Order: sequence, then structure tokens, then C-alpha cells
Amino acid sequence: MSEFLELLKPLLEAYGGDLGVVMQVISIIGSLRLVNKPLFSFLNAVVAFTYWTEEDNLLLSKVESSKIYKGIVYVLDWVASAKLGKK
Repeated sequence: MSEFLELLKPLLEAYGGDLGVVMQVISIIGSLRLVNKPLFSFLNAVVAFTYWTEEDNLLLSKVESSKIYKGIVYVLDWVASAKLGKK
């Protein structure tokens, strides 16, 4: 694996130098997606596990139904997803 990364290092450095802002934006979006999906999967599991309380169910459903959350998830999914055409 480290040999593969060593092969990619000059390529990434070249593109990072010319398109540094683009690389930063892509890194930020990828990092947010990498954190967001497992975080909300974990929160859903915790809420499902704590079936005896309803407050956490209401809070999570309120957050997930908010326009801000839906907008963030939509942008992350749209920008950071691979769009494959039909075969």
C-alpha cells in the first residue's frame, strides 16, 4: 500500500499546487461525508437501543427532518458520490 501511495505522491503534489483550493474543498466535503454517515448511523442505533425513552427519538427525528440537515446531506451526497451511467 505504501508503494502505491508513493507512486501517487508526485501526482497529488502537482495537482495540489495548481489547484490547491479545489483539493481543499474536495477534502473538506469528503471528510464531512466520512464523518456524517457513520455518525448518524451510530445515533440511529443508539436511539433504537434506548427504546424506553421517547425524547431521543423526537430529537433525532427533529434533526433529520430539518431543512438544514436535509440540505447538508443532499449537497454531501450530490458532490461526493460517484455518478455511474447505465451499462
